[in-house]
Amino acid sequence: MAVPFFGFVLGLILFSILGIIVLRFSGVAPIRPLTVTAFVAAAFVGVLAYAVVYGEVFGQGDQLRFRATVMGFLIGVPVVATVAGAFASRLVVRLFLRNDASVRVSRRSAT
Repeated sequence: MAVPFFGFVLGLILFSILGIIVLRFSGVAPIRPLTVTAFVAAAFVGVLAYAVVYGEVFGQGDQLRFRATVMGFLIGVPVVATVAGAFASRLVVRLFLRNDASVRVSRRSAT
């Protein structure tokens, strides 16, 4: 029972660090507790969905048997977490932090 809990806490820590790095250097959303929370929650959901789909497509039974499939999964996890988290953070800014004067999100005009 303690091992899944520590895995969950480790995932929270890693996705929080990834979220802060992505939000700091990408300019997708400002670093606020709400945007980091949205990033972490979406990263968990995105990686869970990715694991289910990847396991169904490339797994044999309930296992990934080949080194290439395992490496593909491990490379895809941070990519999926980054994309899902960035999308959720941007969505939170658009929905909840629109009127906050301290939020500066670049808006590109279509020309």
